[in-house]
Amino acid sequence: MTKDTNITKVAFKVNKYGDFKGDVTAIFPDSKANKGMKECFALFEGHGEASNDWIREKTRNAKPNEYSATKSNLERNYGYNFEIITHIKY
Repeated sequence: MTKDTNITKVAFKVNKYGDFKGDVTAIFPDSKANKGMKECFALFEGHGEASNDWIREKTRNAKPNEYSATKSNLERNYGYNFEIITHIKY
């Protein structure tokens, strides 16, 4: 896949609770998702949307060793060119 020339902001988050505890989700804060939502990508679920409440209350920032597989998958399969951020505006 050719690397995108546009830079996409992404925050990698780890689920803190429940059946998906430890799973990493890529959050795209500048996407055009439904109100109260952010576009996201989870390695085993693909692209979708996550609620702002879920992001704030149920996740924490992922460490590089935690998000490396998700980041590599997105770059390799979708051509993303990332700027990794740690703070999301809601």
